[in-house]
Amino acid sequence: MMTQPITTAGIAVERNDARTKHGQTADEYDVILRDPSGDLPPNLYETVDEHVREHFDLSQLADGETRHLGTVVYDADEVQDICIVTE
Repeated sequence: MMTQPITTAGIAVERNDARTKHGQTADEYDVILRDPSGDLPPNLYETVDEHVREHFDLSQLADGETRHLGTVVYDADEVQDICIVTE
């Protein structure tokens, strides 16, 4: 079985505050993957999203702000094993 090469994609996070029906603010964060090839494995987003929410403090982002976090390095065959390289 041939394995695909190690691949990278840029990661950014955008904060989009949403108002709840009671008028409270709920912090919403969207993880954005930027891959020039446009060929990301389907489960990569979920893996990266979970990793970012566990390991990065997103509370410093202002509403509407987008911050580049770094690059995710992954093997297309083993998407669960990722490494995020911060800049």
